[in-house]
Amino acid sequence: MKSFTIHDFLKRVSASLDAEYTFENKVSKTVIKHQKVEGSIIGIEIDKGITFTIHDLYIKEPLIFKSLIDIEYFKLSFYLEGDYSVTTNQSEEEEIIQKGICRGLFFKKGAINTILPKQRRIHSIDISFHKPVIRKLLSSLPTTDDAREKIKSFLTSQENVVFKSQIPVHIYQTLHAITDTVSKSNEHPITQKLQLLSQALTLVKEVALSTEDLLDHSIKQVYLTSQDIPKLLQAKEYIDNNISTPTTLKELSKIVCLNEFKLKKGFKEQFNTTVHNYIVEQRLCTSCILLKDKTCPISEIAYAIGYQCPSKYIHSFRKKYGVTPGKYRKLLIAA
Repeated sequence: MKSFTIHDFLKRVSASLDAEYTFENKVSKTVIKHQKVEGSIIGIEIDKGITFTIHDLYIKEPLIFKSLIDIEYFKLSFYLEGDYSVTTNQSEEEEIIQKGICRGLFFKKGAINTILPKQRRIHSIDISFHKPVIRKLLSSLPTTDDAREKIKSFLTSQENVVFKSQIPVHIYQTLHAITDTVSKSNEHPITQKLQLLSQALTLVKEVALSTEDLLDHSIKQVYLTSQDIPKLLQAKEYIDNNISTPTTLKELSKIVCLNEFKLKKGFKEQFNTTVHNYIVEQRLCTSCILLKDKTCPISEIAYAIGYQCPSKYIHSFRKKYGVTPGKYRKLLIAA
């Protein structure tokens, strides 16, 4: 494997755009002030063959650039801001990039790329792997037969962009923790670097655990934006904090300012359950705690967790746990 680091790459970027390059505490930073592009790129080498970069750029006009790396590698990009199209000399199709997506592609040697901006700001967080490293990493993951087939197909793909999907919500939270760390200008450089390194490792781990979901060769429709994801988290938090208050999908949609389609589909996709089922689950879990108080009537517990009819609560409880709330309470006392 050729020894080519993110620091070498950013030095080349700086030289090609006459930009300011700094290297401190093993963190590279390029500050660009060019007629076509302005902003910064921060780079950290997580491990040999694995790099981590944060792009915060303003593309003022169409930008044509040639790949500055002479090895092939795989790049996973998470777009927090961005709305532009990109073309490459290795593909005839124009690709649309939007905020809120996760995109995986193999960077080929000698690629010439053209960016056509619609929204000037591009804010992305990338993890890049030298090809032998990603091959070894994915081959060692404990996965299902279906996932192994997806990985095999992925590693042998001749395509440039191999998948594009919505950013998973648990990864989205880590991405925002990273941007928060970068924005702390009063943080000691060494402390900031250690925090970024830790968060980058967390991101790599989360990506590895999400491999089977991400490696879907059919390009998924991206319908959530980077502003929509926090609203899904807000909806989940609202349910947790208002478990005793019956809430319809329509009401919840208004509370978090997210249309019903995005709330319904996004909640199911991000949390692997429907809004209704999550409400029921949280109510029943809360009731298990309340049942520990043997002096509290079961009817009162039903009302306290949002059921208007105790019999419906008893039916839901028995369906989930196999016993009635009264029987469950007796088992708790006996234990």
